[in-house]
Amino acid sequence: MLGYAATEHGNQSDTVTIGVELATAATSRRGLYVGVTRGEQENLILVVTDGCDLDQARDILEGIVANDPVDIPATTQRRELADTDRGPHRHQPGLRPRCDIPEWFEPLRTRVRDDLAEAQADAAADARQIAELQANLAAATRRLAEANQEYEPYRPALSAAYNAVQTARGQWWDANNRERQAGKGRHRRAAHRDVEQAKRTLDEASAQQQQVEEIAKPATTRRDEAAAAIRSLETAITPTQQLIELSDHAGRARWLHDLDEALDDWHQWATGRTVSPARLARTRSILQDHTTPENPAWAALANVLPPPPKISIAQRPLARPHAPERDIGIGIA
Repeated sequence: MLGYAATEHGNQSDTVTIGVELATAATSRRGLYVGVTRGEQENLILVVTDGCDLDQARDILEGIVANDPVDIPATTQRRELADTDRGPHRHQPGLRPRCDIPEWFEPLRTRVRDDLAEAQADAAADARQIAELQANLAAATRRLAEANQEYEPYRPALSAAYNAVQTARGQWWDANNRERQAGKGRHRRAAHRDVEQAKRTLDEASAQQQQVEEIAKPATTRRDEAAAAIRSLETAITPTQQLIELSDHAGRARWLHDLDEALDDWHQWATGRTVSPARLARTRSILQDHTTPENPAWAALANVLPPPPKISIAQRPLARPHAPERDIGIGIA
């Protein structure tokens, strides 16, 4: 699809399939909002940095969200920008690391991200499999409804032919019983004639039924095939759902995502950047929950974080049930 570029203000009230926002340190919060809310299916943010440092890109985005210079006059902004040294050697406040980063940290984080990508792919495959089965079931249900509608005009004739055969068969059985009970002579001959007449009537009814069934056969076949497809899909969906729930790829992906975020926050804090107390407490909790005797690396990361602030009894929130520990098999060999 052909696309084009425009300013943030020029794009207000527009809607596109995929939106791409080019963000810099000069981008305003309100401008960023306009840029990232235009796409219906996807919105991407491309941050302009001096290199490939993801931390710098994150800092720029945090600065955009934290500051909104919309009320600053344009002349003031121009003057402040003119006074700013835009050269490559402009002054940047130095960051003071809070602790040493272990040599095994980056391999560990890479392993987590690789496992996260794999779990997300597995979860997406599970979702596609269930969606495909449900879509097939919906299509089979529609086909059955159409087949039933096509079959409906033949239903009265088929029902009448079936009832005629059942009636004729019952009369033939009754005639046979009377013949067995009849004595010799005239009564037995009369009973035998009744049996022969009942058999002719049954044969005629059966032939009529076969003729009606042959005419209705295409509609009957489509109805039966659609019903069989529904039974097969319903039989397949339940064990597939049970297998997906048992493997729990989606739950593993959520857990690894939280762990990946915790490692990112730990790295931010260790390198001297600001991390909120709430996120530090969350990071510490995730790392401690993942610690096992076989994988002590998580505890080593959690133990260097500052302890959570003490809460007085009056301010202490109600305790929540502790989530069961879960070992996802990631550690340092």
